[in-house]
Amino acid sequence: MLYALGCALVPQAAAGQDADVRRALEETVRAWTEARVNDYVQQFDPQVRGFDLDGALMSEGISRQAIQARYDAGFKVNMELRHVDVRVFGNTAVLVGYMVGWVSAGGITDRGTWRFTEVRVNQEGRWRVVQYHVSKLKP
Repeated sequence: MLYALGCALVPQAAAGQDADVRRALEETVRAWTEARVNDYVQQFDPQVRGFDLDGALMSEGISRQAIQARYDAGFKVNMELRHVDVRVFGNTAVLVGYMVGWVSAGGITDRGTWRFTEVRVNQEGRWRVVQYHVSKLKP
């Protein structure tokens, strides 16, 4: 009886975690598009690493000052999330999906669809990004 009850509760717990991870992702994108640098940086583990929109080599760590300097230089972004899938494994979550919109920097605006993968870890109740990959979807 207890085993059956435990099995019945697991999907609800997983569904709750899935919703928490999705909210964390949505907050990350909101902070990014609204240029709320402090809120954006808090979504990441200090030792985060990944491949960013620009197609450059892997970056490691996150710098509030560097991100603020980007915005100060005119960086703007407007993205909407599409087809997000979240898989939770204990305190680790793997997310995949698409972002549709535009990025503007240095007087150049790039419009399109980007695919992304994130790994988030629950640290003290907050789902922080520890690894990511973003690349533009070819037409």
